[in-house]
Amino acid sequence: MTNLGWLKERKWIAAQLRGEKFGFEGLDWETICEICQWEGIGPILYTVISKENSADIPEEAKSNLKALYFHSHFRNLYFLKELRELLGLFNKSKIPVMLLKGAALLSTVYDNPAHRPMSDIDFMIREEDLEKAHLLILKKGYKLIGLEYWPWWRKFGGERSYIKDRIRIDLHWHLECFVKRSASKNMFARAKKVNIQGAEALIPFPEELLLHTLHHMVYQHFHLRLIWLFDILKITTIWKEEIDWKRVYGQAKESKLVLPLFFGLKEVKALFGAPIPEELIKENPPSYRWLNYFLKFQGRTEIGGNLIKLIMLPGIINKFIFLLGALFPSPDFLQTRYQTKRKTEAYLYFFLRPFLIAHKCIKELYPVLS
Repeated sequence: MTNLGWLKERKWIAAQLRGEKFGFEGLDWETICEICQWEGIGPILYTVISKENSADIPEEAKSNLKALYFHSHFRNLYFLKELRELLGLFNKSKIPVMLLKGAALLSTVYDNPAHRPMSDIDFMIREEDLEKAHLLILKKGYKLIGLEYWPWWRKFGGERSYIKDRIRIDLHWHLECFVKRSASKNMFARAKKVNIQGAEALIPFPEELLLHTLHHMVYQHFHLRLIWLFDILKITTIWKEEIDWKRVYGQAKESKLVLPLFFGLKEVKALFGAPIPEELIKENPPSYRWLNYFLKFQGRTEIGGNLIKLIMLPGIINKFIFLLGALFPSPDFLQTRYQTKRKTEAYLYFFLRPFLIAHKCIKELYPVLS
């Protein structure tokens, strides 16, 4: 499931993270540094080799890993400062807010702020607090750069995206990994409370956090990056006693997440020896031949993401409504997406969008299918 999975260098990195000795012969150090940068594992690897006798590692490689460590360290300090301020505003406005992905993990399972690189901050709020949270983020100086297709389309998921300086915020209200909207709402009832440098926040219960991580890795990015696998190792190890695997499998089956569950857990068990029940990864998964096409995209695309959502949605009517909203989104979405000065200009894209999507589909699918 990863185009780097066969590399000796990737196996060497995994062995180092497990604390095992692995030969240095024949390693391509430039490739190791590229893998570390692409898969977000450089800061952790640098800490590991710094504690041991690393005389066999070239100085240039150590210098590159050190650069990755300090880049992540200072960037995350900047993120945490902004996160603390945003949480303070949410707390003051009495908006319950849940941290997702890197923000949730950096504040809980990682004891070193450099170890979990972040590219954005993901918040989840209740749908009824969406507009209130939206205005709060805008007042903080952020610019809206992404909007849901239509207000009525929110039941299928979606998010709002904002940016200021070097920080991007993704605001969620219903997670794509759960077919039923009630599952997202129930997350707040089971959430764990955390304190981020004096500001209160919530994080998902370990079971939901695990499923969301698996969905994000397999269905959104189609790539088993080492840092995401390491996230799963941390979740399943630190919160081992809180995870009910029968309940996890049942929820995965209900939300059509059995494939991410199988592939993600199998890989993290093989690489890091995570405490995963053998019966979960021994069972033969359902047919995944169709998934192989999406894996070739190697990255999140609107088309790839929407095709995955379409497959997961139950019922012909839901699929039709989903497609209608995606092909003909609201003028507000189009104005935000294409950054037009006037809403009337967005109507041109309203008529052109089906043709633009068709062209993009052909362009992206041709190398995949050929």
